[in-house]
Amino acid sequence: MNEKGEKIAPDFSLLAGIKYVELKQKLSKAAISIDSSLSIVKYLEKINCEIITTPVGEGSVLNKILSEKCDLGGEGSSGGFIYPDFNLCRDGILLALMTSYLVEKFGSVDNIFADIEKFNQSRIKIITDPSNFSIIQTNFLKNKNVISTDGIKINQTENSWVLIRPSNTEKCIRISAEAKSKNEVDKLINKYEQTIKKILN
Repeated sequence: MNEKGEKIAPDFSLLAGIKYVELKQKLSKAAISIDSSLSIVKYLEKINCEIITTPVGEGSVLNKILSEKCDLGGEGSSGGFIYPDFNLCRDGILLALMTSYLVEKFGSVDNIFADIEKFNQSRIKIITDPSNFSIIQTNFLKNKNVISTDGIKINQTENSWVLIRPSNTEKCIRISAEAKSKNEVDKLINKYEQTIKKILN
């Protein structure tokens, strides 16, 4: 939360870790999960850090950190930050200490992220057997904008995307979306929810 008691998106936890490490060293390569915010992607691009995109899950991120020799990594959607020079798993206590340092340096939580481009995210789940995802996948793979690193990610524009993937932990299919405005992200979620329900029916 910031000083006004407003909840901050989990992705900004990962951004705090990135910003802290960037103060200490030049970042050349970072591994982030496919559902991480464009806020993270665009910031890493701005500082000329190569982005290695991974499937969702701490294990997937860690595998890429090790195999690609990344400086750091994490899952934006869950605030999971991994700094291999210190620990080979998410470390909330480490990240809290890093964030505390940044608050002292920049004066407030909001100030840490003053130069970060902001987006809106939404996530829902459709209750169904995850094996039904193969039916959905067939309908979307013909789209040239589809990325299949984990499930189906469709880049709508350079500032919006939708990710559809089977859950690894629940009997459902998850839909995540991101766009500049809340209205736009709500429309994307509604559009793909209706499309998927129609396919499943």
